[in-house]
Amino acid sequence: MMSALQTAVIPAKAGIPQYRSIPSPLSLSRGRGDADSTISEVVNIKRALLRIILSCCLLCGLLPLGAVRADVGHGEAEGEGDAATRDLSIGATRVLYEAQQLIDRKEYEKAGRILEKFIEKHPKQDHGYIEFTLANALYFVGNKQESLAHYQAAVRMNPAFGPAWVNLGQVAYDLKRYGLAAEALVQGFTRTQEDEEKNPDLLYYAAVAYILDGRQEKAAPILEALVSGEHGDPDKEWFQALLNIYLDLDHDKKAERLIEQMMGRYGDQPETWKLSYQFEANRQNYKMAAVALTVYSYLKPLTREEAILLADLYATIKVPLLACAHYEKAFASGASPEEYERLASAYISAHRTGQARKTLTEALKDKPTPNLWSLVGDLNYMEEDFEGAYYAFEESARLDPKEGRAYLMMGYCALQSNKKKQAAQALEKAKGFPKQKKLARQLLEHEHVD
Repeated sequence: MMSALQTAVIPAKAGIPQYRSIPSPLSLSRGRGDADSTISEVVNIKRALLRIILSCCLLCGLLPLGAVRADVGHGEAEGEGDAATRDLSIGATRVLYEAQQLIDRKEYEKAGRILEKFIEKHPKQDHGYIEFTLANALYFVGNKQESLAHYQAAVRMNPAFGPAWVNLGQVAYDLKRYGLAAEALVQGFTRTQEDEEKNPDLLYYAAVAYILDGRQEKAAPILEALVSGEHGDPDKEWFQALLNIYLDLDHDKKAERLIEQMMGRYGDQPETWKLSYQFEANRQNYKMAAVALTVYSYLKPLTREEAILLADLYATIKVPLLACAHYEKAFASGASPEEYERLASAYISAHRTGQARKTLTEALKDKPTPNLWSLVGDLNYMEEDFEGAYYAFEESARLDPKEGRAYLMMGYCALQSNKKKQAAQALEKAKGFPKQKKLARQLLEHEHVD
C-alpha cells in the first residue's frame, strides 16, 4: 500500500563554513580572529598599521647623510641587503620625511601631491619607497586604482620590500583582481625579512584569492602546507577552506583524511564535530552524520534548526524514537504544520499511534493542511477505521484536489467498507492522475466496480 508518511529531507549539500574573506586592505598585520571588527575599527587599524610600516621605511631612509649614495638608483634585487635604502638620495629622504609628517596629520592629498611633484621633477631619483608612500597616500583618499599602479611600481623598483607586495595584494583583492592579489600576497610572505616573524595569514588570504579567481588547484597546495604545521600552529579556518576545495573537486578521500586530522587536533571542540556532520551529510552518509551531530550536541546545546536536522537524520536512517525525541525538543515552543507532519510521521514509524494522533489533532486545530489530513487517514487506515480514513482522505482531497493519492486512498477505504459506489467515484477521479492511473484501473477491474 502506498504511504503518505513524510520522509525527512536532508540538504544535498550541508553548509560547510566558507573561508574567511580577506580583511580590508592594509589590515593584514592584525593577527587572526578579528574578522568581526566594526568598519570604524578596521579603518583605524588600517591607518595605524600603515603609519607603522611607513615609519619603518623612513627610519631606514633617515640614516646619517654620509651613508646615503649621491647617485640614486632604483633599488637592488633581492639579496642585496640594505642596498635599496642606500639608494635614497638626500632629496628623496627629505620628501619622504615631509610626506610622513603630512600623513601623520591625515593630510593625505597634500602628501600625495608633494610626492608626485618630486617624481615629476626628479624622475631619475624615483624610488620604491617613494612609490610605496605615494600608493599609501592615494589609497587613503580612495584612489585605489592609481594606488595599485604605484604599488606595482614599488615592487618593480624594490622586489625585496615585502610590505609593498602585501599592500599590492590587499588593494588588488579589494579591486577584485584576485589572481594578482594571490601572487602578490605569496610574494609578501616570501619577502618577509629574516629578522621578522612571517605571518601565515598572508598565505591563507592568497589561497582565498586563488579560490575566488577560480583556481582551487593553486590554492590547495598552499592550504595543505598551512594545515601541515609547516608555517606554525594551524588555524581551523585553514582546514575549513581546504575541506571546501576537496569537496568542490570531489576529492572525498582527501577530505576524509583531513577530517580525521582535524579530529586528532580539535576533537574536543564542537565545531570540529559539526564539520564532520556536514561532510558526512554532503556525501549522504547519514548514519555517520547523525553520530557526529549527536556528539556535537553533547559539547554544545543545539539550536532549534540543528535539533530538527538531527531529528531528520534519525528519521532518514529509520531510528524514529530518537527522531521523535529531538522533534519534541525542537517544537516545544510551537511548530508549523509541516513540522507537525514530521513529528507525527516519526510517531507513526515508531508505532506510537496515540502520540501521533494527539499531535495531528493539535496541528489540525491550528491550521488544517492536506498533508495533515492525509496522515490522519493513514493512521486510521492502519487501525482499520476505514470510515474515519475515508473522511480524512476526503478532507485532504478537498484542500488539495490536484493530489491523486487522496482519491486512490478514498477508493481503498470505500472498498474495505463495501461501499462500491463511493469507491467507483473515487477511483474514477484517481484514474485522472498519471501516478495513480494504473492502480485505480486495476482496482476497478478487479473489484468489478462500476
